[in-house]
Amino acid sequence: MSNAPLRVALVYPPSRTQPHHTPPMGPLMRAAVLEQAGHLVRLVDANAVRHRLDAEGAAREVAAFRPDVIGVTLVTPLAQEAYRLADLLRPLGAPLLAGGPHATLLPEEPLAHGFDAVVVGEGEPVIAQAV
Repeated sequence: MSNAPLRVALVYPPSRTQPHHTPPMGPLMRAAVLEQAGHLVRLVDANAVRHRLDAEGAAREVAAFRPDVIGVTLVTPLAQEAYRLADLLRPLGAPLLAGGPHATLLPEEPLAHGFDAVVVGEGEPVIAQAV
């Protein structure tokens, strides 16, 4: 991988029914590893109770950031929304990475829905090796 800093968007997909009041720890930990390595990170939490976004709104925020790489957290209740979001993010041209518990359990599923790669298991060690 190049030593040049990357613009990395980490996205937590929207939920139509269950917003959360506290930020998801997984994307925050991955963001910390990336920032420590010198990369610019934007966390788009479409499910935050104070800043809820639908898939289109989340895609607009990601597009405005102009990422080099996009990582999406997949949890089973939000997997279909994540796949819908991936359809909206794909035209941005940045590699789409799937991670999280759903992607770990069913790594072939995100690939079938247009993701370029799947991180199986904890993302922080993978990021630490890649950067």
